Amino acid sequence: MFMKKYALVLSGGGFKGAFQVGALRFLKKNWNGYFWAYFDPLRPRYAKTGFYFAPLPSGDALLLHLTENVTKDFHEPKILEILESIQF
Repeated sequence: MFMKKYALVLSGGGFKGAFQVGALRFLKKNWNGYFWAYFDPLRPRYAKTGFYFAPLPSGDALLLHLTENVTKDFHEPKILEILESIQF
């Protein structure tokens, strides 16, 4: 489903110059994720979007979808602070 949304936004001009950042793991929480970077013409900036799968104690997983500015560190400080504060 995420790939369908990604293709729709890309074809509609919402992303320009999109490229895959790749799979990664948020080590502090052991979450797997995948991200893309792109140029956002609506708010002229470079941004990235992606998701993490956060496993729940029940065995299910929560999908966390993020969109943020591209920064020197992978996540913006406020996004990182929120991610680190999530507890199950």
